[in-house]
Amino acid sequence: MQYSPAAESTPLFRPWAMGVAVLLVLVVLVLTYQNKDAFMPQGQNDAVSAGYAELLLAADPENIELRSELVEMLIERGEFSRALKHLADWQGGDEQARRFYNLVLDGRMATVRRDEQAILAARQRLAEFDLTGLTPAQQTQLADLALALGLPARAADLHLAMAQVEGPDQQAHQLAAARWYLAAEQPADAAVIYQQLAEQARTVEGRRQFALLAYNGFLAADQASVASEYAVQLLDSGSLETLGDDWWLRSVQTAQGAMRFDLATRLAEHWRRAEPDSVAALQARFDMALAAGDTATAWEVGKDLLEQSPPSAELLRQMAQLGQWRGQPEAALDYWVAYLDMAADAEARDKAWRLAFQLFDYNRGIQLLGATAASRRLSDEELDALVYAHEQRGTPAMAENWLRGYLQRASSQRLAWTRLVQNLQNRQLLQREADTWPQFAGRYQLTIAERMSWAEVLWNLYQPEQAWQVLDVAPLDELSPDYWRLRAALAWELERDDAVLSSYEALLAQGAVLLQSEQAQLVEMYRQRDPALALRMQVASWRRTGDTRFLTDALQLAEEQQNWTLMESLVAEAKQQPASANLMPVLLARGLLAERAGQFAEAERLYLQGLSRQPRNSLLRARILWLFVDAADRTKLARALRQWEGEAQSVPVLWMPMGAANQLLSRNTQALQWFNRHLREQPEDTLALAAYADALEASGREAAALQLRSRLLNRLRFAETERAPFTERQIWTRLMTAGGSPRQALAGLQRWHDGSVSMLQLWYAAQLARLDSINQEARKDAWLAWGRARGLREEGYQRIQEALRTNNREALAALLVNPQVDDAHRVAAQERLGDDNQAMAQALSSLGDEQPLSVRRQLWRQSVAFLERYPQGVRISWGQEDFGGLKTLGPQLSIARFIGDNWYLRADGGRVRYDSSLLDSSVLGSEQNMLLRAERQLPNGDLSVTLDHSDRQDDNRSGVGIARRWSEGGNEVEVGADWQRESRETGLMRALGQESGIWLRASHAFSARDQLSWQISQREFETRSGVDIGSGQQLNLEFSQIQFFEGPTWILRSGIEYQRNSLSGEPLDSLLATNGGAVRQDDVTVDQLLPERVGRIYIGSQLRRGMPGLINRNRGQYTWLLDTSTGWDWEDQSMNFAINAGIGIEVFGDDELSFTAGYQSEPVGGDGEAGGTATISYSSRFGR
Repeated sequence: MQYSPAAESTPLFRPWAMGVAVLLVLVVLVLTYQNKDAFMPQGQNDAVSAGYAELLLAADPENIELRSELVEMLIERGEFSRALKHLADWQGGDEQARRFYNLVLDGRMATVRRDEQAILAARQRLAEFDLTGLTPAQQTQLADLALALGLPARAADLHLAMAQVEGPDQQAHQLAAARWYLAAEQPADAAVIYQQLAEQARTVEGRRQFALLAYNGFLAADQASVASEYAVQLLDSGSLETLGDDWWLRSVQTAQGAMRFDLATRLAEHWRRAEPDSVAALQARFDMALAAGDTATAWEVGKDLLEQSPPSAELLRQMAQLGQWRGQPEAALDYWVAYLDMAADAEARDKAWRLAFQLFDYNRGIQLLGATAASRRLSDEELDALVYAHEQRGTPAMAENWLRGYLQRASSQRLAWTRLVQNLQNRQLLQREADTWPQFAGRYQLTIAERMSWAEVLWNLYQPEQAWQVLDVAPLDELSPDYWRLRAALAWELERDDAVLSSYEALLAQGAVLLQSEQAQLVEMYRQRDPALALRMQVASWRRTGDTRFLTDALQLAEEQQNWTLMESLVAEAKQQPASANLMPVLLARGLLAERAGQFAEAERLYLQGLSRQPRNSLLRARILWLFVDAADRTKLARALRQWEGEAQSVPVLWMPMGAANQLLSRNTQALQWFNRHLREQPEDTLALAAYADALEASGREAAALQLRSRLLNRLRFAETERAPFTERQIWTRLMTAGGSPRQALAGLQRWHDGSVSMLQLWYAAQLARLDSINQEARKDAWLAWGRARGLREEGYQRIQEALRTNNREALAALLVNPQVDDAHRVAAQERLGDDNQAMAQALSSLGDEQPLSVRRQLWRQSVAFLERYPQGVRISWGQEDFGGLKTLGPQLSIARFIGDNWYLRADGGRVRYDSSLLDSSVLGSEQNMLLRAERQLPNGDLSVTLDHSDRQDDNRSGVGIARRWSEGGNEVEVGADWQRESRETGLMRALGQESGIWLRASHAFSARDQLSWQISQREFETRSGVDIGSGQQLNLEFSQIQFFEGPTWILRSGIEYQRNSLSGEPLDSLLATNGGAVRQDDVTVDQLLPERVGRIYIGSQLRRGMPGLINRNRGQYTWLLDTSTGWDWEDQSMNFAINAGIGIEVFGDDELSFTAGYQSEPVGGDGEAGGTATISYSSRFGR
């Protein structure tokens, strides 16, 4: 240097120093080189770090780790555009990381920009994002993003997922999850996490805090029951002794609110163990027991509560109520009184005095009500209770004093005056009472009852005039019967006769009940003058007093007046009272009502029950006999007669039923004797005379019966007047009806009609009898329905006839088991039901002298009809039949009978020889015939099969037929089919031909006399060798009417026969004798065998006694027949006639020998020649 003291300058930088320096730098660089990582952010988030990172990424764009750190750094800095650019350049590498940063970037951008659509999209993507492969830090970022996007539940889920991994951050994540679940309003999920944290807590305080948080979480989730269960679980396990100082009461109330009283009880018990001196715990236990309805626990806890703390009014009130509920009213009353000392409670005071009176603690009850009366006016109920308490306590004088004092304050309370008067009445202080009544009457208008009490007091004080003035009020027609009785008694006392009479008249006008002494006189008076009023009086007395004497008289009067409805009501009332239920008059009335209802078994049971108690009661025996007569129970009647007939000789009440019973059993002689015995004692008894006339008629003495009935009618002329008794009117009506004058009986009943049920019943029976007399049974159904709608009775005969007339199968089946039905109707029912075999067996077995004459005759007719239809026996006959130039003759054997219950079989076999100039007998030879018929009985008809065989040397014939018959009432329909059957159209058809066809036959019974029958058929005709002859249709129609059913039977008939045949025109050369046939002619045509048309109208008459020639003889001694008919054949324009006659003679018991013959002026196909029949037969039946 210029001014340096050195003589010479020294250089500062030498070359070797430069080399050393370079070497040192290189060494340092080698030692400190860390590649490009040195330029990474190293946890710093500043612009310099971001810039270095971008330079490094530009140098190495494939470095995914560097790119992800850069993107994350830019996102954190909020440089979303630069981050978006680097994301867009992201190629390859970790795709999950790219989607992660893309989601985080979009979410941050949406929140910063507050773009709702973007936020919603980010929320959706976040909710669906797959967390697989994300680091905890990335998951934490997603949780933060979820919070930023308003998805705390998603953030909680993410923290909960991270909490599943054990580590130092596990609890932090659990707390975060719980916190964000609470923020997401999912407290139940938060509570579950707090439960886990409580279990993991190592300190008691930590466990308590977390448990309390869990408990509160369940409560926030409206799961109070779960919260309570959790708390009880913790306390039961000993994990915690409490969840907090102020928690006990809330926990008990929470469990109660959840209706988990069991948990509330356990919580309260834990509370008491934790804090034994806590009044709040006792109070909670008390409240809980009350809420749960556990009154026993509440009662004991309440007593403890009262001992440990000063009593409160509310607690005393609750204990009073508990005492009443627990059945400890004495303690309850003590609590009520103590409560009322602390609080003014009108409702509690009301309960207290009521309870005091229930406990008969009249002292406290009077004190309580007295205190109430001092402050206000008592209600009527309270006033009554107080007065009653005084009376029960035995202090009526104190009650009088109290009432008088009370009336000074509350004189407007009417009941107080009434109770004061009653107090004086009960104490018999008549003068004080008499003095009080005017004060009472001065303030209020007295009732009739009060005036009566006032008058009675004055009367007892011997002041009848003043009493009369008190009673003399108006209007009189509205006063009570008791008033009239008192007024009548006072009037009698004052000798005011008009007043006495008017009082009793007013009593009767009001329907009042008279005293027994009064009523006994009135009933006897009215029995003749007004029996209906007498009955009403007795019924009212019975119902009022329950005196069985009134009941007995009422039942007798009801029976006399036929007031059955009232009798039923009286019987029902009597059965409800033990004192009258078993009375004999009640038993008889019950039996009579059962008879009227058709319940004969019940009536018999009742009568026998009474007879078991009084075995020798003649009235009961008579009732039983009449019952058996009405029920037509002949078996029981015969047994009763054997048992009682001896004793009945001296018992007049039994003579009439004995006569009726013998008459029903067809013991007419004995019946007349019993009726005679009764009439000797009571010769004017019209009912007995009428029964005697019936017995005369039943014994066959019709003339004597008619004379007696005529005398009875003359005697009963009085019955035609309106004053006649009902019984005489009834007998008169019956006699007029039986005498053939039902119209006159109806006219008389119409005059007498008074609106009563009994007269309507008489008119109804006469109307049905008149319909029978004019043969108008078809109209009876409407009348029967009319009568039933009005509760009228019809005889059993009418019901039986209705069932038969309408063919009601249920009603018919019921007839078979009804003991009232006689054998004739039983047979008719079996026939209508299609059981002909049983019907015939019943008819035959029931015939006998023990049956009534009318039934016996009907059974006989039914038996005859059955035997004519289904004969049973064997018959041998020889006969000749002339078809008009062609005769057949030969013997025949017939056998028929029932097999079992449902099968009827008949076989007819014979040998026939032909006699005709047209036929060669040597070719035909003898013909053997066999006809076998089997019939199966069905419920509504029958099914029959017929086998028909003919054996002859030229040609044989075998045929079959089948038929089905339906029967419904009096109508029958039958349909059948035949094949190769015998043809009887002409004589030549009988010898040479056969027929097949189908047919329909029917008959309709319009009445028992009138019947219409018809038949239509379609037939095919051919020779025995099978040569076609033709086909045709046939129609038969006949109407018949029975003029007389017997003595003899006379039947008129008329009808029409029409037949149209289509002839085939086939040559019949095979029938000629020249060709080996049997016809001795040069030629034979089909019209010689079968006419083309037949048309005939006819009338006929048949007179017969039985039917000669049947297998079964159906008349005794002899039978005969005369049958004639004549008609016009419009095809031949000619008249023709026929006559048949026969006679049968009884031989060897039931066997019959008969001869029959017939003549026809012009048989069909007879070429104008006459024809006829002649037969001799011998028959013998099977069975009766």
